[in-house]
Amino acid sequence: MKMFVKRNLAVITAFLVVVGTFITGDVKINAASGDTIVYVTKTGKKYHNAGCSSLSKSKIEKTLQSAVDNGYEPCKKCNPPKLDTASSEPAATTNVAAAPANVAKSTATTNGNTTVYTTKTGKKYHSDGCQSLGQSKIETTLQNAVDKGYEPCKKCNPPKLNSASAAPAAQANTTNASVEALKTYKGNTEEFNAYAYYINNVDLQTAIGADGDKLLKHYNEYGKAEGRVAK
Repeated sequence: MKMFVKRNLAVITAFLVVVGTFITGDVKINAASGDTIVYVTKTGKKYHNAGCSSLSKSKIEKTLQSAVDNGYEPCKKCNPPKLDTASSEPAATTNVAAAPANVAKSTATTNGNTTVYTTKTGKKYHSDGCQSLGQSKIETTLQNAVDKGYEPCKKCNPPKLNSASAAPAAQANTTNASVEALKTYKGNTEEFNAYAYYINNVDLQTAIGADGDKLLKHYNEYGKAEGRVAK
């Protein structure tokens, strides 16, 4: 009887070890950094892997970090990767620490890739959820907003650009020149403007860059069907 009990305990222990190893491995495989590319749709609030059936009508490319920041949740059908919390930016760098009542709170600073929002007519940039965004909400990067002369909104107090992370002046000038060149891109038409397509689609700024030919190709293959702003 004792031998039977011991043998059963050994089998159960081995089974639990195998299951534990499988679960641990799955979690590691299904976690990814914020730069990982995922896809969303025009109307849904889920993000997906590239081949998910839910993307049949619209397919908008985003980084995993951007999708999570904008409130998208992983699709249960295709089980896309979840954000690796170990690689995400610590909360301390984005939140302002509590200060004594008689000491003014410092404004958070962050890098130029941080997502902020502007409006069609205003000259302020905002955090997501700011009341000033109203019916107009254009996603852009903090670096791009600052380069275009937008100032931080005083209501929502969005993060300011960390000067230590800003690109060197020569590099910034080169980038700005490439972006400006899109205004006179040879492929511009009444339907498509490379500069407008670049400015209004933040995910393409990282994925494609200020390359008129690639932007036009993306518009013809995906952007037009997705209803992206292109003029």
